[in-house]
Amino acid sequence: TIEKAVRLMKKNKISSLVVTKNKKPAGILTTFDIFSLEKNKGKNFFVKDAMKTEIIKVSSNDSLNYAASLMARHKIQKLPVIDEEKLVGILTVSDLMSYQRQLETKVKNISELKKYMGVGF
Repeated sequence: TIEKAVRLMKKNKISSLVVTKNKKPAGILTTFDIFSLEKNKGKNFFVKDAMKTEIIKVSSNDSLNYAASLMARHKIQKLPVIDEEKLVGILTVSDLMSYQRQLETKVKNISELKKYMGVGF
């Protein structure tokens, strides 16, 4: 039920769930989907009524650049990572931003080290 999904999201402090059928991803449900449908239908509806069944996804072998371009193109903030029809993770915009900050720090450190050592680019 939708109430069970909302409780699960609140308990785990997450804003989306990948819905499975026969242990395979069948859809994705986000808080935005729930609120949008709740506004139109009231509170009496099921997960299948609110979830998106067309899952935009990546595999663990796809590049972060590709994942970011999918997110931007489809205006989504969460991207299931699926390998061999199994959910292995969810990549979020926050994950990408965190990774970008880490890269920027590493580049800055390398640049400072090269300056210190007198090595040009």
